[in-house]
Amino acid sequence: MNEDGVSILTLKNMIQTNESLSSTQSKPENIIIKQETVLVRNDEDGIQFSHIRYFPNEPKIDLLKVDFKFNSDNFYNTNTFPRGTLTIINVKNFMKSSNKHEYPRLGTDVDAESLCDLFLKLGFKIDRLNNPKSTDVLNILKQAANEDYSSMSCCVVALLSHGEEGKIICTNESLNIREITNLFCTKALAGKPKLFLIQACRGTEYMESLDTVDGLGPGLSNEPNVLDVTVESDFLYAYSTVLGYYSWSSQKLGSWFINAAVSVFRDYAHKMDVLRLLTRVNKEVSEKTSITDNLTKDNKKQIGSLISLLRKELFFFPYDEPMESV
Repeated sequence: MNEDGVSILTLKNMIQTNESLSSTQSKPENIIIKQETVLVRNDEDGIQFSHIRYFPNEPKIDLLKVDFKFNSDNFYNTNTFPRGTLTIINVKNFMKSSNKHEYPRLGTDVDAESLCDLFLKLGFKIDRLNNPKSTDVLNILKQAANEDYSSMSCCVVALLSHGEEGKIICTNESLNIREITNLFCTKALAGKPKLFLIQACRGTEYMESLDTVDGLGPGLSNEPNVLDVTVESDFLYAYSTVLGYYSWSSQKLGSWFINAAVSVFRDYAHKMDVLRLLTRVNKEVSEKTSITDNLTKDNKKQIGSLISLLRKELFFFPYDEPMESV
């Protein structure tokens, strides 16, 4: 990793031409993957867009012969390979038109890399978009939502960028998160779980230490866009912070939320469902406190917001690790 948290693997990809290529690379924990650079493009204001695709190594076990020990009588079947798709929208640099060009997100590549490593281990094929415009985001996510899921179990989207109330900011302009999630109400994904991990600010307020609570975070009951479960069931939304608040990140270590999510999933995915995992993520994030020379930002807190429209319990058991019941 270099000082900005960008891996050498990613840097090599980003200087390739627009021709598609594939290669085999070593990843952490002996995960061998196939990777291809779908597109590299130079946009306005000196910003480079890249679309990189990763394919997980097939599991060492025969999934048809494995008796996964679920501590549940109501769960989604996720015993497929690939398990599903993960699309990472990773925005580091911004054009002047976004009004965020003076605020690059220097820690976001750490988040993107760690998510790639985790979800490859969990059997997902991955599309990673670095510095996409709004049209790139909508086009790629529309493709992801309409893939052939007949032999896959689920879909995951990670949005890593600056944000505002109800919006995520691309390199050139903002998009309504609602517009993004609506893309996934498709026949291809009907009845299959859809997880959104949203690492972005949802306002400009800083959460005081006394605001950290053991239950629901403030503002959750005021969440906009109440969903019709009969039309939009099987969604799970995990926001890094609650409505109105700032979301903390480190230039070298990445965001509090993604860092905690990767850590918790690695430690407990073999025995807990995803909603329980994300509850533990909230606990870890809520225990952190900001340390900064700016008194208005020092000693502040954060807690995530979970919105579940799942009908069943969702498990992402690792394929090549011992499976344990809770």
